Amino acid sequence: MDELKQAIREARSVIIILPDHSSDKDFLAALQIQKINPEKIHLIAPAEKEQNWSDTFDIKPVKKEFAITIDTALSPVEELRYEKGDSSLTIFLTHKHAFNQAALSFAEHLPPADLIVTMGFSTLADAEHYLELLPRQGTARHIWLENGEGEKAKLPLPSLALMGRLMVRSRHDPDLNVLWSFITRDDFTKAQTTPEDIPVVVRTLVKLTSPPSAIVTFWQYGERRTQGVVWSENKTFIATLASKLHVEQSDSIVPLPEFDNFIEAETETRKLLHGTLMG
Repeated sequence: MDELKQAIREARSVIIILPDHSSDKDFLAALQIQKINPEKIHLIAPAEKEQNWSDTFDIKPVKKEFAITIDTALSPVEELRYEKGDSSLTIFLTHKHAFNQAALSFAEHLPPADLIVTMGFSTLADAEHYLELLPRQGTARHIWLENGEGEKAKLPLPSLALMGRLMVRSRHDPDLNVLWSFITRDDFTKAQTTPEDIPVVVRTLVKLTSPPSAIVTFWQYGERRTQGVVWSENKTFIATLASKLHVEQSDSIVPLPEFDNFIEAETETRKLLHGTLMG
């Protein structure tokens, strides 16, 4: 994953492509990768995946370009104009001969990429077949993420939906190298889950990404105040944090005390982490 992140940083334009049979896990992982640099990463995925997960992720629509191309060798064009109605756009092509419809093609337009990432393809040969259809800058680099990577990170669908909501409500803090994430009462309701699902969701997220020094997850559920946990692979840090809070750690996860709201939770935990990570 570190190699992939470095390749994305160095690239000018990136395309991530998933096959029609890709799984929800592949799509979620692709969305997480896209967050590395959304401005230059273009995701090509099955339309039903985007539709199914748009509400869960609260994904804002991304502008897409579609190009109408005319082969002027087959049908010369002397004049072009268009008329826009309330619910239609009509394009008029003028020339002296009958129009050859074979000259017309319509497709999504993608900027040429110097890095292409394929995910969810069963074999390298299948992945490379799709490369022929994509616009490239020179000899574009290709990274194939093998199908089945992270197979141990399987989640039941409700927990997968909860992970989606966690991902969209997260942000990286470069100063502490900490990922802050928040889950609301409404998130639990829509995903049909409870706080008991959070540890496995966090561990699955870790397996799908290159994790930071720590992941802090806060949530609100039922009538209880704001709760939270801290995850880290740094055993010394986790042990020190658990000792400071006088709590037991469980498989790299330390529970936090309750807070009145998300703002207080982040403010107080930030102080705690700064003293523990930096101290």
